[in-house]
Amino acid sequence: TEQVELEDVTGRYGRLAVLGPKAAEIVGAISGGGEPCALEPGRHNEWVVNTQDGDFVIRLAGPPDGTEGYYIFVARARLAPLWAAIETTGKAHGLIPCGREALTVVQVEEARPQFGREMDEATLAIEAKLYPAISYTKGCYLGQEAVARMTYRGKPAKELMGLVVEGNAAPAPGDALVAMV
Repeated sequence: TEQVELEDVTGRYGRLAVLGPKAAEIVGAISGGGEPCALEPGRHNEWVVNTQDGDFVIRLAGPPDGTEGYYIFVARARLAPLWAAIETTGKAHGLIPCGREALTVVQVEEARPQFGREMDEATLAIEAKLYPAISYTKGCYLGQEAVARMTYRGKPAKELMGLVVEGNAAPAPGDALVAMV
């Protein structure tokens, strides 16, 4: 019922993540305007931040996996000053900068699925343990019958589980599991 246009803006915007129990304090501190509200997965909000390069608007999004914190989307030209502001302000709040690889290790250990790694379009939500995403009351949807059968009459053929990872590298899709403890 609505007219919508889709545009690939990947080249124009970048993403930073501020995650953890102090994320709201850190993002609030760089804005000078109090703490932003917690955002549910898939929700977003605009927020103004203050940096040495001036004030600008960022878009905050709740991480899709329910992690506490924010994904921050900003024009690529603003990534460096935003990161500098987050890093400087975050030190007072115990911020530990880390890269995507460290986040991936935590997600694998906590069994938080990422599309393209632990799940794809052939994975049912119940197999990935995405129970909050499953509705038994909203009416018909694609895959509902299979999910209901697994819930009430059996169990899924595969199920996402957390893995304890040795070292600092996340396992790649297809890596062999060498030991179960």
